[in-house]
Amino acid sequence: YSKNEKHTCSEEVPRYISVDEFTSILSYVRENGSLRDELIIRLMYQCGLRIGEVLGLTADDVVNEKLPDGSYSKIAYIRNRLTDAKCQHAKSCMKIVSKEQYNTPEYNTKDDGYQFVILPDDLYDLINTYIEEEHSAIRENDTKAQRYYKNTIADRTRPENDYEDDNYYIFVNSIGTPLSVGSWNDILRKIFSSVGISVDIQTKENGLNHRFRHGFAMFNIQYLNVKEVELARLLRHRSVNSVLIYYRPTTSDKIKLKTEFANSLYEIIQMLRKWQNWSWKKAKKL
Repeated sequence: YSKNEKHTCSEEVPRYISVDEFTSILSYVRENGSLRDELIIRLMYQCGLRIGEVLGLTADDVVNEKLPDGSYSKIAYIRNRLTDAKCQHAKSCMKIVSKEQYNTPEYNTKDDGYQFVILPDDLYDLINTYIEEEHSAIRENDTKAQRYYKNTIADRTRPENDYEDDNYYIFVNSIGTPLSVGSWNDILRKIFSSVGISVDIQTKENGLNHRFRHGFAMFNIQYLNVKEVELARLLRHRSVNSVLIYYRPTTSDKIKLKTEFANSLYEIIQMLRKWQNWSWKKAKKL
């Protein structure tokens, strides 16, 4: 068998973050990173957010909202604002070119002007902890506070008299300005490298951040047996066909599926396992 053993020099770049990989990433971030880093990867992996949607979140968007039945649900609203940088745009929401759009029916209509995802209770609490700790510290630093109030304040999309304080982008960098996708990608590459996840340096075909959203989709497919229609809703896609691109199994996935198929076949057609007892000489005579 050793003569037939083959090795490949090419390393498969994963299209999605598996459960084991996510566990490794989370362990590394908790040991070496920050609460901000954990929140970003969890919003992408647990909630299926795109990186632009994460970076564009403001304090106004993360709410504990009262529902018609009287219960409460933690929600993250996804929408675009005129103050957004390019890297903070929400891909599937209305593009904003003037503040007047905030008052239009389209902007205030679900799936046209905004979308939303349900947040786990602990993730909602951690976001508020991060805001309280990080934003308070920046505001108390005179140098950082100047940059903060100049760059981090975001438009409000509802009447000003509903609020007492300024709105602001949630995720900030060390100098008090909104975290950019470039800075975040540098952090993420270091995380991937540290836990042994390949980075597609040459072609950049497999987006670093999109692997988390892809992992969200694959988790729902593999572990929760979610069907295409429901997956489209969870991913906030309008078309069912658009979610099919997310089912792109790795080589390991394919091997597992084929092994499971073979085992099932042996269970159903048990005669396949009886070749040991078959007499080939007897079969020849027949």
